[in-house]
Amino acid sequence: MSSPALQRAELGDGCITFRWSDGFEAAFAAAWLWDNAPADTRVGVQRLRSAQSLAAAGMIRNIAIEADMARLAFADETLVWPATQLRAFATRHDTRDERILWPAGAEIAARPAISCKDYLSDDNALRSALDDVAKLGLARLSDAGTALDEVERVVDRFGFIRETNYGRLFEVRVVTDPDNLAFTARALEPHTDNPYRDPAPTLQLLHCIQDSGSGGATFFLDGFALAEWFRAQHPEDFAVLAGRAVPFAYASASGERYAARTPVLRLDVDGRLTGLRFNHRALQTVDFGAADTARWYEAYLEFAKAADARERYFSFAMRPGDIVIFDNERILHGREAFSGASNRLLRGCYSDRDGLLATLARLGRP
Repeated sequence: MSSPALQRAELGDGCITFRWSDGFEAAFAAAWLWDNAPADTRVGVQRLRSAQSLAAAGMIRNIAIEADMARLAFADETLVWPATQLRAFATRHDTRDERILWPAGAEIAARPAISCKDYLSDDNALRSALDDVAKLGLARLSDAGTALDEVERVVDRFGFIRETNYGRLFEVRVVTDPDNLAFTARALEPHTDNPYRDPAPTLQLLHCIQDSGSGGATFFLDGFALAEWFRAQHPEDFAVLAGRAVPFAYASASGERYAARTPVLRLDVDGRLTGLRFNHRALQTVDFGAADTARWYEAYLEFAKAADARERYFSFAMRPGDIVIFDNERILHGREAFSGASNRLLRGCYSDRDGLLATLARLGRP
Protein backbone atom coordinates (compact mmCIF):
# COMPACT_ATOMS: atom_id res chain seq x y z
CA MET A 1 0.00 0.00 0.00
CA SER A 2 1.47 3.36 -1.03
CA SER A 3 1.97 6.15 1.47
CA PRO A 4 -0.33 9.19 1.38
CA ALA A 5 0.97 11.81 -1.05
CA LEU A 6 1.72 15.42 -0.23
CA GLN A 7 -0.82 17.42 -2.26
CA ARG A 8 -1.01 21.04 -1.17
CA ALA A 9 0.81 23.76 0.73
CA GLU A 10 -0.65 27.10 1.83
CA LEU A 11 1.31 30.04 3.20
CA GLY A 12 -0.20 32.41 5.74
CA ASP A 13 1.00 34.51 8.71
CA GLY A 14 4.56 33.20 8.55
CA CYS A 15 3.44 29.56 8.57
CA ILE A 16 2.92 26.89 5.94
CA THR A 17 0.13 24.32 6.18
CA PHE A 18 0.74 21.08 4.29
CA ARG A 19 -2.05 18.68 3.33
CA TRP A 20 -1.76 15.01 2.35
CA SER A 21 -4.04 12.85 0.20
CA ASP A 22 -5.48 11.09 3.28
CA GLY A 23 -6.62 14.41 4.77
CA PHE A 24 -3.74 14.78 7.24
CA GLU A 25 -2.63 18.38 7.86
CA ALA A 26 0.45 19.84 9.52
CA ALA A 27 1.54 23.46 9.96
CA PHE A 28 5.14 24.68 10.34
CA ALA A 29 6.65 28.11 10.91
CA ALA A 30 8.45 29.25 7.76
CA ALA A 31 11.53 30.22 9.80
CA TRP A 32 11.58 26.73 11.38
CA LEU A 33 11.52 25.10 7.94
CA TRP A 34 14.54 27.15 6.88
CA ASP A 35 16.38 26.53 10.15
CA ASN A 36 15.78 22.76 10.18
CA ALA A 37 16.10 21.98 6.48
CA PRO A 38 17.50 18.50 5.78
CA ALA A 39 20.23 19.89 3.53
CA ASP A 40 23.91 19.89 4.56
CA THR A 41 23.39 22.56 7.18
CA ARG A 42 24.93 20.86 10.19
CA VAL A 43 28.21 19.58 11.54
CA GLY A 44 27.12 16.75 13.80
CA VAL A 45 24.20 18.28 15.67
CA GLN A 46 25.53 21.85 15.41
CA ARG A 47 24.09 24.27 12.88
CA LEU A 48 26.40 25.66 10.22
CA ARG A 49 24.22 28.65 9.47
CA SER A 50 23.91 31.52 11.90
CA ALA A 51 20.94 33.35 13.36
CA GLN A 52 21.95 36.33 11.22
CA SER A 53 21.72 34.25 8.04
CA LEU A 54 18.22 33.16 9.07
CA ALA A 55 17.23 36.79 9.49
CA ALA A 56 18.67 37.60 6.05
CA ALA A 57 16.80 34.73 4.38
CA GLY A 58 13.54 36.64 4.62
CA MET A 59 10.13 35.17 3.86
CA ILE A 60 9.30 32.29 1.54
CA ARG A 61 8.62 33.60 -1.98
CA ASN A 62 7.30 30.46 -3.61
CA ILE A 63 6.22 26.92 -2.72
CA ALA A 64 6.08 24.03 -5.17
CA ILE A 65 5.07 20.40 -4.63
CA GLU A 66 7.02 18.05 -6.92
CA ALA A 67 7.34 14.27 -6.65
CA ASP A 68 6.33 14.24 -2.99
CA MET A 69 8.81 16.99 -2.24
CA ALA A 70 8.15 20.52 -1.02
CA ARG A 71 10.40 23.13 -2.67
CA LEU A 72 10.56 26.33 -0.65
CA ALA A 73 12.08 29.32 -2.42
CA PHE A 74 13.61 32.03 -0.22
CA ALA A 75 15.35 35.16 -1.50
CA ASP A 76 18.71 33.50 -2.25
CA GLU A 77 18.10 29.81 -1.64
CA THR A 78 15.64 27.04 -2.43
CA LEU A 79 15.25 24.31 0.18
CA VAL A 80 13.82 20.87 -0.49
CA TRP A 81 11.83 19.04 2.17
CA PRO A 82 10.82 15.40 1.53
CA ALA A 83 7.18 14.92 2.44
CA THR A 84 8.07 11.89 4.55
CA GLN A 85 10.31 14.03 6.80
CA LEU A 86 7.67 16.73 7.16
CA ARG A 87 5.12 14.15 8.20
CA ALA A 88 7.56 12.48 10.59
CA PHE A 89 8.15 15.79 12.35
CA ALA A 90 4.43 16.48 12.51
CA THR A 91 3.65 13.11 14.13
CA ARG A 92 6.63 12.86 16.43
CA HIS A 93 5.86 12.23 20.10
CA ASP A 94 7.08 14.43 22.91
CA THR A 95 9.52 12.22 24.82
CA ARG A 96 11.10 14.86 27.01
CA ASP A 97 9.37 13.54 30.13
CA GLU A 98 9.75 9.80 30.45
CA ARG A 99 9.78 9.90 34.23
CA ILE A 100 7.90 7.16 36.05
CA LEU A 101 6.58 8.39 39.38
CA TRP A 102 6.33 5.99 42.33
CA PRO A 103 4.03 7.30 45.06
CA ALA A 104 4.66 4.23 47.27
CA GLY A 105 7.98 2.71 48.28
CA ALA A 106 6.69 -0.81 47.71
CA GLU A 107 6.91 -0.18 43.96
CA ILE A 108 10.70 0.20 44.19
CA ALA A 109 11.18 -2.49 46.82
CA ALA A 110 9.74 -5.02 44.36
CA ARG A 111 12.46 -4.24 41.78
CA PRO A 112 15.60 -6.39 42.08
CA ALA A 113 19.02 -4.80 42.48
CA ILE A 114 21.44 -4.98 39.54
CA SER A 115 24.72 -6.82 40.00
CA CYS A 116 27.58 -4.32 40.23
CA LYS A 117 29.86 -6.78 38.45
CA ASP A 118 27.42 -6.89 35.53
CA TYR A 119 27.06 -3.09 35.62
CA LEU A 120 30.83 -2.69 35.29
CA SER A 121 31.28 -5.24 32.50
CA ASP A 122 28.03 -5.51 30.56
CA ASP A 123 26.52 -2.58 28.66
CA ASN A 124 23.04 -4.09 28.93
CA ALA A 125 23.23 -4.03 32.73
CA LEU A 126 24.72 -0.53 32.58
CA ARG A 127 21.89 0.67 30.36
CA SER A 128 19.30 -0.90 32.66
CA ALA A 129 20.74 0.85 35.74
CA LEU A 130 21.09 4.23 34.05
CA ASP A 131 17.57 3.97 32.65
CA ASP A 132 16.27 3.32 36.17
CA VAL A 133 17.95 6.52 37.37
CA ALA A 134 16.60 8.51 34.40
CA LYS A 135 13.03 7.24 34.75
CA LEU A 136 12.63 6.31 38.42
CA GLY A 137 15.29 8.58 39.93
CA LEU A 138 17.08 5.67 41.65
CA ALA A 139 19.01 2.48 40.91
CA ARG A 140 20.47 -0.14 43.26
CA LEU A 141 23.62 -2.13 42.68
CA SER A 142 24.52 -5.20 44.73
CA ASP A 143 27.62 -7.28 45.44
CA ALA A 144 30.02 -4.40 44.81
CA GLY A 145 32.45 -5.53 47.50
CA THR A 146 34.03 -3.06 49.91
CA ALA A 147 36.95 -1.61 47.95
CA LEU A 148 37.13 2.09 48.76
CA ASP A 149 37.44 3.11 45.10
CA GLU A 150 34.47 1.09 43.87
CA VAL A 151 32.13 4.07 43.78
CA GLU A 152 34.61 5.85 41.49
CA ARG A 153 34.52 2.92 39.08
CA VAL A 154 30.73 3.09 39.08
CA VAL A 155 30.78 6.79 38.14
CA ASP A 156 33.46 6.23 35.50
CA ARG A 157 30.99 4.07 33.58
CA PHE A 158 28.74 7.05 32.82
CA GLY A 159 30.34 10.37 33.69
CA PHE A 160 32.50 12.33 36.08
CA ILE A 161 32.70 12.92 39.81
CA ARG A 162 31.49 16.34 40.95
CA GLU A 163 34.04 17.47 43.54
CA THR A 164 32.78 19.64 46.41
CA ASN A 165 34.16 21.00 49.67
CA TYR A 166 33.58 17.48 51.03
CA GLY A 167 36.24 16.30 48.60
CA ARG A 168 36.22 14.10 45.53
CA LEU A 169 34.83 11.33 47.71
CA PHE A 170 33.30 11.67 51.15
CA GLU A 171 32.70 9.32 54.05
CA VAL A 172 29.49 9.21 56.08
CA ARG A 173 30.54 8.05 59.54
CA VAL A 174 30.27 9.15 63.14
CA VAL A 175 33.00 11.67 63.99
CA THR A 176 33.90 13.32 67.29
CA ASP A 177 33.37 16.95 66.29
CA PRO A 178 30.91 16.97 63.37
CA ASP A 179 30.07 20.07 61.33
CA ASN A 180 27.26 18.22 59.56
CA LEU A 181 24.43 16.21 61.12
CA ALA A 182 25.15 13.39 58.65
CA PHE A 183 28.38 12.71 60.58
CA THR A 184 26.45 11.75 63.71
CA ALA A 185 24.34 8.71 64.61
CA ARG A 186 21.14 10.76 64.64
CA ALA A 187 18.17 10.13 62.39
CA LEU A 188 18.02 12.26 59.25
CA GLU A 189 14.62 13.36 58.00
CA PRO A 190 13.83 13.34 54.25
CA HIS A 191 16.03 15.83 52.39
CA THR A 192 18.02 16.63 49.30
CA ASP A 193 21.75 17.34 49.58
CA ASN A 194 23.55 20.62 49.00
CA PRO A 195 20.53 22.92 48.50
CA TYR A 196 22.93 25.78 49.25
CA ARG A 197 24.88 25.23 45.99
CA ASP A 198 24.15 26.84 42.66
CA PRO A 199 23.98 24.53 40.86
CA ALA A 200 23.49 21.63 43.25
CA PRO A 201 24.91 18.21 42.31
CA THR A 202 22.19 16.40 40.41
CA LEU A 203 23.30 12.86 41.27
CA GLN A 204 24.52 11.23 44.46
CA LEU A 205 26.05 7.80 45.02
CA LEU A 206 26.39 5.96 48.33
CA HIS A 207 28.39 2.75 48.82
CA CYS A 208 28.05 0.78 52.04
CA ILE A 209 31.47 -0.34 53.33
CA GLN A 210 30.41 -1.22 56.89
CA ASP A 211 26.83 -1.44 58.15
CA SER A 212 25.59 -0.37 61.57
CA GLY A 213 24.66 -3.83 62.77
CA SER A 214 21.24 -2.59 63.84
CA GLY A 215 19.37 0.60 63.09
CA GLY A 216 20.48 3.15 60.55
CA ALA A 217 18.25 1.94 57.72
CA THR A 218 18.40 4.23 54.69
CA PHE A 219 15.17 5.36 53.05
CA PHE A 220 14.21 7.09 49.81
CA LEU A 221 11.01 8.60 48.49
CA ASP A 222 10.06 10.01 45.12
CA GLY A 223 9.98 13.76 45.63
CA PHE A 224 8.38 14.31 42.21
CA ALA A 225 5.54 11.90 43.00
CA LEU A 226 5.10 13.69 46.32
CA ALA A 227 5.15 17.13 44.67
CA GLU A 228 2.64 16.15 41.98
CA TRP A 229 0.34 14.75 44.67
CA PHE A 230 0.81 18.01 46.55
CA ARG A 231 0.00 20.02 43.42
CA ALA A 232 -3.27 18.10 43.01
CA GLN A 233 -4.31 18.05 46.68
CA HIS A 234 -2.94 21.42 47.86
CA PRO A 235 -2.68 23.62 44.75
CA GLU A 236 -2.44 26.91 46.65
CA ASP A 237 0.29 25.58 48.94
CA PHE A 238 2.11 24.19 45.90
CA ALA A 239 2.03 27.64 44.28
CA VAL A 240 3.53 29.19 47.42
CA LEU A 241 6.46 26.75 47.57
CA ALA A 242 7.05 27.06 43.82
CA GLY A 243 6.71 30.83 43.73
CA ARG A 244 8.95 31.92 46.61
CA ALA A 245 12.74 31.57 46.70
CA VAL A 246 14.12 30.91 50.18
CA PRO A 247 17.71 30.97 51.49
CA PHE A 248 19.81 27.87 52.14
CA ALA A 249 23.35 27.98 53.51
CA TYR A 250 26.18 25.92 54.91
CA ALA A 251 29.33 27.10 56.70
CA SER A 252 32.31 24.79 57.10
CA ALA A 253 34.57 24.70 60.14
CA SER A 254 37.24 26.50 58.10
CA GLY A 255 34.92 29.46 57.53
CA GLU A 256 33.79 28.86 53.97
CA ARG A 257 30.12 29.67 53.46
CA TYR A 258 27.93 28.39 50.65
CA ALA A 259 24.56 30.02 50.03
CA ALA A 260 21.79 29.96 47.44
CA ARG A 261 18.22 31.19 47.14
CA THR A 262 15.77 28.89 45.41
CA PRO A 263 12.16 27.72 45.67
CA VAL A 264 11.56 24.42 47.43
CA LEU A 265 9.68 23.27 44.30
CA ARG A 266 11.37 24.31 41.06
CA LEU A 267 9.39 24.58 37.83
CA ASP A 268 10.24 25.41 34.24
CA VAL A 269 8.34 28.03 32.23
CA ASP A 270 5.72 25.43 31.30
CA GLY A 271 5.03 24.58 34.94
CA ARG A 272 6.86 21.23 34.68
CA LEU A 273 8.60 20.12 37.86
CA THR A 274 12.38 20.20 37.39
CA GLY A 275 13.77 19.82 40.90
CA LEU A 276 13.36 20.01 44.66
CA ARG A 277 15.47 21.74 47.29
CA PHE A 278 14.24 20.40 50.60
CA ASN A 279 16.58 20.34 53.58
CA HIS A 280 15.39 21.89 56.83
CA ARG A 281 18.87 21.68 58.39
CA ALA A 282 20.20 24.05 55.73
CA LEU A 283 17.21 26.42 55.62
CA GLN A 284 18.09 29.93 56.71
CA THR A 285 15.94 32.79 57.99
CA VAL A 286 12.79 33.19 55.90
CA ASP A 287 11.39 36.71 56.06
CA PHE A 288 8.80 37.83 53.52
CA GLY A 289 7.08 40.01 56.08
CA ALA A 290 4.97 38.53 58.86
CA ALA A 291 1.86 37.57 56.90
CA ASP A 292 3.64 36.15 53.85
CA THR A 293 6.16 34.29 56.01
CA ALA A 294 3.33 32.74 58.02
CA ARG A 295 1.69 31.67 54.78
CA TRP A 296 4.95 30.18 53.46
CA TYR A 297 5.45 28.16 56.65
CA GLU A 298 1.88 26.91 56.46
CA ALA A 299 2.57 25.50 52.97
CA TYR A 300 6.05 24.25 53.89
CA LEU A 301 4.87 22.34 56.95
CA GLU A 302 2.02 20.79 54.98
CA PHE A 303 4.59 19.53 52.47
CA ALA A 304 6.92 18.31 55.25
CA LYS A 305 4.05 16.41 56.84
CA ALA A 306 3.29 14.71 53.53
CA ALA A 307 6.98 13.83 53.11
CA ASP A 308 6.87 12.04 56.46
CA ALA A 309 4.24 9.52 55.32
CA ARG A 310 6.05 6.20 55.71
CA GLU A 311 4.12 4.43 52.98
CA ARG A 312 5.99 6.66 50.52
CA TYR A 313 9.34 5.31 51.70
CA PHE A 314 11.52 2.69 50.13
CA SER A 315 13.54 1.71 53.18
CA PHE A 316 16.31 -0.84 53.42
CA ALA A 317 19.29 -1.59 55.61
CA MET A 318 22.31 -1.09 53.37
CA ARG A 319 24.76 -3.97 53.67
CA PRO A 320 28.43 -4.02 52.68
CA GLY A 321 28.62 -4.03 48.88
CA ASP A 322 25.32 -2.18 48.30
CA ILE A 323 25.50 0.96 46.13
CA VAL A 324 22.69 3.39 45.43
CA ILE A 325 22.68 5.93 42.58
CA PHE A 326 19.95 8.54 42.87
CA ASP A 327 18.80 11.87 41.48
CA ASN A 328 19.56 14.46 44.14
CA GLU A 329 17.04 16.96 42.74
CA ARG A 330 14.21 14.44 42.72
CA ILE A 331 14.71 11.77 45.37
CA LEU A 332 14.45 12.68 49.05
CA HIS A 333 16.56 10.47 51.27
CA GLY A 334 17.19 10.02 54.97
CA ARG A 335 18.04 7.41 57.59
CA GLU A 336 17.02 6.02 60.93
CA ALA A 337 19.14 6.61 64.02
CA PHE A 338 21.71 4.04 65.07
CA SER A 339 24.18 3.47 67.88
CA GLY A 340 26.89 6.10 68.20
CA ALA A 341 29.35 3.31 68.94
CA SER A 342 28.74 1.79 65.50
CA ASN A 343 31.48 1.68 62.88
CA ARG A 344 28.92 2.32 60.12
CA LEU A 345 30.70 3.68 57.04
CA LEU A 346 29.28 4.80 53.72
CA ARG A 347 31.57 6.05 50.98
CA GLY A 348 29.92 8.52 48.64
CA CYS A 349 30.35 11.06 45.91
CA TYR A 350 28.36 13.41 43.72
CA SER A 351 28.02 13.44 39.97
CA ASP A 352 25.76 15.05 37.39
CA ARG A 353 22.78 13.89 35.41
CA ASP A 354 23.93 15.18 32.02
CA GLY A 355 26.78 12.67 31.82
CA LEU A 356 24.44 9.83 32.72
CA LEU A 357 21.91 10.88 30.07
CA ALA A 358 24.64 11.31 27.44
CA THR A 359 25.91 7.80 28.13
CA LEU A 360 22.37 6.45 28.04
CA ALA A 361 21.89 8.07 24.62
CA ARG A 362 25.10 6.43 23.37
CA LEU A 363 23.96 3.03 24.62
CA GLY A 364 20.50 3.44 23.11
CA ARG A 365 17.69 3.81 25.59
CA PRO A 366 15.45 0.74 25.92
